[in-house]
Amino acid sequence: MLESDRGLVLLDQHAAHERILFEQMLKPAGTNGTAPSQKLLLPETVELPARDAIFLREQLAALTGWAWG
Repeated sequence: MLESDRGLVLLDQHAAHERILFEQMLKPAGTNGTAPSQKLLLPETVELPARDAIFLREQLAALTGWAWG
């Protein structure tokens, strides 16, 4: 429990910790603006409808930090 200028505040410590971790993940990791990532140990194949595959390809540079070749 905390006290603020608006009264008594109940704080969920677990939720607060998750929010802090989330905010840290949103910050760019380096000057190039990319966040660290890790490849899957066992790659997963995902089948998408053509429309979704086209959209994903268009967004790939933003998602990975490099352009699709």
